[in-house]
Amino acid sequence: MDEQSTSNKIISHKQNPINISGIRGEPTVLEGENLQLICEASSQVGPNITWTKEKPGNQGNTHVVQEGKVLTITNIDRIDAGNYTCTAYNGFDPVKIVKFQTEYIVYVQQSLTLNCQAEGNPPLTYTWIPCNDPEQLCNNNSLDISQVLNDASYICRVANLHGHDTKTAIVYIAGNVINVTIAITSENCTDEKYNKSSLLRKLEEE
Repeated sequence: MDEQSTSNKIISHKQNPINISGIRGEPTVLEGENLQLICEASSQVGPNITWTKEKPGNQGNTHVVQEGKVLTITNIDRIDAGNYTCTAYNGFDPVKIVKFQTEYIVYVQQSLTLNCQAEGNPPLTYTWIPCNDPEQLCNNNSLDISQVLNDASYICRVANLHGHDTKTAIVYIAGNVINVTIAITSENCTDEKYNKSSLLRKLEEE
């Protein structure tokens, strides 16, 4: 196998914390041989370790090839060449807002509910900014606005002991809508075609 075709990277979430001391094993092997790499990681809570491989021709996208600290590939083939990543995970999910609408268009005095769906572990706390109405609950994953009176922006901030994430929603007041109805009572039609001049005169009269 080409010496440049196989490499490894180390990624860790520094929460709790995790210490990755290195990877043991020889990443360069000959075709037909067996490969074994060991990801050395430790933390107060036993870390979960995942090996992923970068998809060929699609840099940045990966797929899981094996769970556990030891990566084993038997009877190495050319299709096994690539970049492998050892990721250590300590059981704490990073804070991330996963569903959030960033723009709303409403009418004056219309009620509105903003939603902020997030993931993370340990449990999350929510903060909405601004949140000045005494009747509003400012620490939920949704914010109820009884009446929208002007254009405004609202920030959802989600946090736990290990980090935070924020998103901003913009609320716009819709402009006035004017309905116009045009009624044509009669027009000339010749050879199944409208008489353009007659139609224009009719529109001007209306």
